[in-house]
Amino acid sequence: MEDIYRALDAKAYLSAFALALTVPDILSKVEYPKIRGTGDRYIKWMDEFFLTEEEKKARMENLDETDEVAAILNRIDGRFYYALRNAFLHSGNNWIKSLKDVKFRLSFDGGGSTVVWGYPEGPTWKRHVLSIYDFCMKICGITEYKIEKWKDSEVMQKRLEKTGINLFTLDVIDDDW
Repeated sequence: MEDIYRALDAKAYLSAFALALTVPDILSKVEYPKIRGTGDRYIKWMDEFFLTEEEKKARMENLDETDEVAAILNRIDGRFYYALRNAFLHSGNNWIKSLKDVKFRLSFDGGGSTVVWGYPEGPTWKRHVLSIYDFCMKICGITEYKIEKWKDSEVMQKRLEKTGINLFTLDVIDDDW
């Protein structure tokens, strides 16, 4: 997480974003060792930990089911984030098929929003802006919380060991190492 924080502090937002997009790959492998597919694990982890039921309910609180903003927000789920991860890391873009009717942009300044505007019976414009800063900070916060909980869990420590994932590093290597 320190590298993500350093990248954000240096305003290297795309570097921070790339790192943050890979964190669910690591955590989901530990959280769901029996799920084979990377995509299935990633989607489940994002839906369970990044997009909690409470958050989904809160962001929909002032919207009814027929609202166009609600229709967009309902598509921002684990599948969306997995598609974003693949598009960004493998193709260098942020084109998401599930949002092809929505202008999707990344924001560097911390502002995220979903907006629909237009005319009754006329053209409609839809836009969703994802804040890279907010995304990275949320991923870091969830990760730090999970790691802290895993420190006291023998089961999770064994899973970490079995997967070969080392979440703790040494900055200084002395002669005793």
